[in-house]
Amino acid sequence: MRLLMYCGAAQGMSPYSPVDIAFPNQMEVKVNEDEIKSNFKGLKNKSGSTKPADLTQKIRARANYPNHMTVTYALTSRRYAFVVHMVQYVSAATLTERIRTANIIPKDRVIAEMQRANADPDIEATSTRMSLKDPVSTIRITLPVRSTVCTHTQCFDGAMFMQLVEQAPQWNCPVCNKTVTFQSLCVDKYFEDILNRTPKSVEKVDVEPDGKWKVIREEEEQQSNGTTNKLRASYDDDFDDDLVEVPDLTYRPNNTLQREWQPPPATLLPPFGALPYAVHTPLPSSREQSFAQSVASSARAGSKRPSGAVIDLTVSDDDDPPPRPAKRPMITTTWSQQGSQSFRST
Repeated sequence: MRLLMYCGAAQGMSPYSPVDIAFPNQMEVKVNEDEIKSNFKGLKNKSGSTKPADLTQKIRARANYPNHMTVTYALTSRRYAFVVHMVQYVSAATLTERIRTANIIPKDRVIAEMQRANADPDIEATSTRMSLKDPVSTIRITLPVRSTVCTHTQCFDGAMFMQLVEQAPQWNCPVCNKTVTFQSLCVDKYFEDILNRTPKSVEKVDVEPDGKWKVIREEEEQQSNGTTNKLRASYDDDFDDDLVEVPDLTYRPNNTLQREWQPPPATLLPPFGALPYAVHTPLPSSREQSFAQSVASSARAGSKRPSGAVIDLTVSDDDDPPPRPAKRPMITTTWSQQGSQSFRST
């Protein structure tokens, strides 16, 4: 047994219409001078998702011992009504077992509903794809459950649904978002038969209008052109089909200047009176790298396409430079052995 405190807006409250549990935004609850730590807000922007406050741990269960409760709220002009009930707690696992054994939709009834829905001769019915995964947890369904107020054949996991309701009391169908009740939840035997006859790796099946079904495998989802029916993200379409081959720009010259390094002589200056000799300084490794880089840059510059010639159309004939003067002839004098002199001009 537990003691739970319920709260709701007093305005418009009547004994004939349900009221969602809603606590003031700024409030404090104390039982026997001990503050109650509870979530008084529920889910954001979802009315009716607030759970009642549990007062059981702060109550002193003694005979003839009074318990005092103080509720303080502020920063609001609305009036609220509070009530405390003694309730019996039933776990989500117990409620799941009740659904499993009490409410059942037979397989023949499900097939008859499919055939009746597709019996219109003016409408050509096609197969529908049914997922074997829970729409909330995205794991394989173990207990296929759906409500009798829903018109779809897609089921959800009953155990997972009851756990969600225990955390936040939202009694909405995970498939169509209709409001459901605990009494309307039933186990679909047609869906359960599909789960029992398929391996755990199967995620979806195709259901025909007459109730027959077949397994959809990954290779069957591919179309004839090699693509697949799965949706692609927007970023998958960028740079996916156009492959650009980047050439190797590393330059490796064929004739690389390599010199063997030799130690310099002990004395760089020749002795007095001796002939001077040339000192050859070998290229260090850093100079060899700079020399190779200069050769590579010149080779890349030579491989580039020359830029187009620019012709200035604003220049007139009067601006032409004057003609160059003619070359002067060069006279060469040649002496023969007889002492005669001859001249030759070029």
